[in-house]
Parts: sequence; structure tokens; C-alpha cells
Amino acid sequence: LIHFYKRSKMRLLLVFLAGISAVLAQGDRCDIANTDKWDCGIVGTDQTMCEADGCCWEPVGVARYRNGTLRDTPWCFHSTDDPNPCGEVNWAGTDPGFTDEFYAAMFANYEAQLNIDGSGAVVAAPDHETPGGDYYFHWMRDAGLSIKAWIDLNDHDYAKVKTVLEAYAGWVSKVQHKNDPNDIDVRVEPKFLIPSGDPYTGGWCRPQTDGPA
Repeated sequence: LIHFYKRSKMRLLLVFLAGISAVLAQGDRCDIANTDKWDCGIVGTDQTMCEADGCCWEPVGVARYRNGTLRDTPWCFHSTDDPNPCGEVNWAGTDPGFTDEFYAAMFANYEAQLNIDGSGAVVAAPDHETPGGDYYFHWMRDAGLSIKAWIDLNDHDYAKVKTVLEAYAGWVSKVQHKNDPNDIDVRVEPKFLIPSGDPYTGGWCRPQTDGPA
């Protein structure tokens, strides 16, 4: 048992030293303060992929969060060879930062997600092929924020918001009178199916007490 314990400690030490060696091998180009690092890669990026993109890799046991505590995941971040785009933000801009065409396109997309198919629901994504999974659902909190934005954008003019607002109110009344299959108060359900309004029964954080928004 003692022999096994010693071997286990030795393996952990070798892994840690290998991580230190990998960091040192990257040189000064990866010597960046935690507060100045910016992510490179995506979820699932491993060391080989990270370094192939010219980025820096810190393994578990070496990588730290911006506040200095050890991370439980590795960190792939850009080196000093790559200019940080965040440093080029013009905080003194005098215009909205978007073209009229871009704003119009985004507004049209936003408006199309309100009262989706006349249901009163606010859909997170109107298609079923969203990267990362199907988002054709109504989230109670996000919908409330979307409707608030709709009212603000229309200067609280009831005549302009009436159709969407009344449909939304009808939808909320409908879903909050549903029987809840998850054994909680339906009013703290975060997510509902469209168009039925039935509570989502898959895994999710419940109760979501900011749900009604």
C-alpha cells in the first residue's frame, strides 16, 4: 500500500512537472498576466489544437483564473503575438456603432421571435438547428425581458405594442395554469414547449426564482 501511494505521488509530480515544462517551453510570448489573457479556441480544444493555432496552453494545476485561484480546467489563450481586439475598442464613439442596415436586420429578427406563430410565446431561436442544440423554447425570464424591451422601443405606446403584449399575456396565463410534471410550482418553471405551453421536463435548474421577470 505504501509502495502504491509513493508511485501515485510520483505520477502526480511528473504530470505537474510536465505541465510546468510545457508552459516554460512556450517562452515569453505566453508570459501574460491573468487579467490580460483572452481566450483562444472553443469548448473541447485540447493542447495540440491550441498550440497548432499558435496559442498558449496552461494545463490543470498551472492555469489560474483572473483572480489568481487555480482553475479546474486548462486554459488556451492568445499569445503576445496576437493583438488583443479589446484594446482597440473606441469608448469615445459618437455613433451607435452599427449601420442602419445592420440595426434593421437585427430588429427584424428580434421582432420575428415575439408572438411566434401567433402563440404569444417568445421563442429563443426560431429554427431547430441552432449550434449547440434546439432552442425552440420559451424561457420565462428571457421572454419577460424581451417584452420589456419591446415596450421601451415603442415608447410605451399601447397601440403599437397591443398585439404582441396581449398575446404574451395570454401565453403567460396559459402556461402558469398548467399542471406541473416536475413536482414544483409551475410559476417557477424556467422553460416551456411551443406551442403547447407544457413545462419542459428535461434536465434544468429548478426552481428558477427569477422566472417570472
